[in-house]
Amino acid sequence: MKWTIWSKQELTEYVRMMFIEEFSSAGFTIKEEGKQLHLWESNGTHWNLFIRSSRRRNYPFIQKKQTASSPRWLMALAHFHSSQEDPDKFLFPDHAWNGAVYPLKSRDYEEGRSQPEWGIDLSARSYGELQPYRWEQVVRNNGIFYWP
Repeated sequence: MKWTIWSKQELTEYVRMMFIEEFSSAGFTIKEEGKQLHLWESNGTHWNLFIRSSRRRNYPFIQKKQTASSPRWLMALAHFHSSQEDPDKFLFPDHAWNGAVYPLKSRDYEEGRSQPEWGIDLSARSYGELQPYRWEQVVRNNGIFYWP
């Protein structure tokens, strides 16, 4: 399992390229502008795309200021754990956080302790709640998302 010995930078680059390839293969249009990724469904719907990776049970998140100017955004998450060679892949649309329902977190820290963020609890207890957002559930090969 290469991912266990990869640096954070190597893992980040691998996951970024993996998702770009996966989206393209599934019929989506993807475009890079600097570090920002833009994604279009085949019906023309535009999304800003944020890609995250996680080893074992850490806490993936996006700072809210990164999404503030995006009317529609997605977090694509590759979660590597145990002895699996390939990661579990998930897609979370911005509206999944509307109710900030467990295991999705909306954190607004007081007194500037940290930047406000959208995050995901990847504990063993919460993993079942994430299953409706698995890549296989949300993505079909026609360039359209199917949200729970």
